[in-house]
Amino acid sequence: MRFHSLTYGTSEISKPDGWPTGNYKVEITLNGQPAGTKEFSVK
Repeated sequence: MRFHSLTYGTSEISKPDGWPTGNYKVEITLNGQPAGTKEFSVK
């Protein structure tokens, strides 16, 4: 994860053979506490 400021960061998740078609959810934690989620689809 790369942080661009104190409130903004970016991250990239990949798989060598690609992601199977479907719906996914990324859950982010900060100091062991939920900090946010993001749902996405691979078509």
